[in-house]
Amino acid sequence: SKTLGDITEEYGELGHFTPSMTARFAVAEQALEAVARRQELLLLSAERRALDPKTDIEDVIRDVNAAGLAYITEVQVHALHLALALQESPALVTKRRQQLTECIDKTNERWSTLKNLSEGVKAKITEYEEEDQKKSKFSRQTHDLSALKERREKILENEKALIDEHGSKLEAFKELSQSLREQQESRATLVYWRDDAGEHSFLTEQLSIDPSR
Repeated sequence: SKTLGDITEEYGELGHFTPSMTARFAVAEQALEAVARRQELLLLSAERRALDPKTDIEDVIRDVNAAGLAYITEVQVHALHLALALQESPALVTKRRQQLTECIDKTNERWSTLKNLSEGVKAKITEYEEEDQKKSKFSRQTHDLSALKERREKILENEKALIDEHGSKLEAFKELSQSLREQQESRATLVYWRDDAGEHSFLTEQLSIDPSR
């Protein structure tokens, strides 16, 4: 995440990718793929582990936070791919733009799941309470509801912290996704070329590109 952040900052300052930036980008992307897949698998089991008293709730929270950061970083990767395509492969711009849009949509869906883990735990608490109400008052309680409620409170606190830390990014992603969709609907074409005087590009609606060529 830090490496990608550094590359993004350098791109903002220079306005183009250097060979060093491109090489670091490739290495960081490859590392992220393995991490993101691992975190996604851990997130799928987060609710089950949150309900398991034998599992340290801090471990569950750490995995949720890591998954959230991995998803955000994936959007950053696709945004850099789009910027790199503008510089090196204009013919791939449409494809990279579509991939970025899809990644943002997927990230929003994933975040909706991870920031609502407490709701799943709350539903299970309600289920256990209803089960206990049906039992005789002399029946032994089979669930430690106080411990489970305490675990939920910790998850809830973390969810609020996640939104405080990353909420603005998620909102920015939504705005970017809308902007990208509007660009896709536009008939504007990016014209790019490189000559002895340097690199040049502009948008026009007077030309169109045949994707079959």
